[in-house]
Amino acid sequence: PLEYLIYAFFFYCINTNQLLRKCILWSFPLFICIAIFLYIFIINDTGKLRTEVYFVSGILIAIWSISTLFLIKPLKNITFIQHPLFWISTGLVIFYVGNIPFHILFKDAEKNKILSNIIRKGLNIWLYTFVCIGFLYSHQMKKLSQKKQH
Repeated sequence: PLEYLIYAFFFYCINTNQLLRKCILWSFPLFICIAIFLYIFIINDTGKLRTEVYFVSGILIAIWSISTLFLIKPLKNITFIQHPLFWISTGLVIFYVGNIPFHILFKDAEKNKILSNIIRKGLNIWLYTFVCIGFLYSHQMKKLSQKKQH
């Protein structure tokens, strides 16, 4: 749950669209209620990862990421694919949308462990690669803005 709250807070802070910000703000208590409900009423073997909460948070993070992609404001002298939010949001969408089938189709992790591990590691690589590219473009934007000031 903490992972969702951190990502949602990130999207809340970077977006200026008031409707999206209100939706994200309302999602905090709603998500906490859903998480508590799932922890109380979904029976799970002890020692196993509680994927239901992760599944719900993944869907919400993907929604906030896709919304952010549509609301990115163009910056002067920066193309859309040079915008750091494009890379970070795209990485999050690929990661969480790619993980959704595992929560729905592959409940029995032992049965599909090899395939699951390969695909999930690949999705992690995509996520962190895209986040790194986003940070590199962010650093590049910072350099450009400092040159313009001097």
